Amino acid sequence: MNCKGIHLRQRNDSELIFIQRNQSKTKSGVDYERRNKEYLFEKSWHKNCFCFAGNDHMIIINIDDPYKTRTFSVNVETINESALQSVNKVYEVIDGNTANVKVRGKKSVVDKLEAYDIKATADLSDLSAVNAVAIKPSLMVNVSSEVTLECDQVLKVSLEDRASKQVKINVITEGNPQKGYSIGECIAKPNMIEVSGGESAINQIKTVNVYLNVSNVSDDFTKRLTPAAYDSDGNKITSSTLTFSYDTVKVSASVLE
Repeated sequence: MNCKGIHLRQRNDSELIFIQRNQSKTKSGVDYERRNKEYLFEKSWHKNCFCFAGNDHMIIINIDDPYKTRTFSVNVETINESALQSVNKVYEVIDGNTANVKVRGKKSVVDKLEAYDIKATADLSDLSAVNAVAIKPSLMVNVSSEVTLECDQVLKVSLEDRASKQVKINVITEGNPQKGYSIGECIAKPNMIEVSGGESAINQIKTVNVYLNVSNVSDDFTKRLTPAAYDSDGNKITSSTLTFSYDTVKVSASVLE
């Protein structure tokens, strides 16, 4: 900074200020300007802020509540799935279930944030030709000062034609009733269920099973059970594209003495 007669003094408990003063004196009948640079640090660096004044400009630097950046790991939510359903497609996420979101703002604000205060979304209606879409972060809470959020990751998916089939529900018992009792008929309602999903997963389905725990029972009973699809080797099909026409199935079991 090119200042004439710079003098530094403490203005108050939170600021230091440079004051520019013009000094002119006359010597041997000739006017001239004497330039002095006096740096008087009356306190240590541990102050709230510095104020620098030169000509008509002032710059304030806050060192008590500085800006900082934190990175949060956030689960990514997909939106506008109907855009794929309208063209009879299903998807599976192959990369980008979670994203790293950088948040920059004042320390007092950023330090109070948690991962659940941040939302990360991927709009499936904006899928690119390589089945990828940018992940966009947003803040879910109100804060006292402005913050910026940044995420440079993308969500990648695989697309497949949608298919469905009707499958009979099998009830499989697990455990043993009390001594002297046996399990009679077990009836599932409904006894047929529609399974929808990616064509490759649907083609693997051999059965849909529900598992009924009968350990230590001695009376007839009813339970609601969650159906699951299995292939011809008895392996559970875990494709995220699969959906069932019923989330649970009502199973009634008779217990014989």
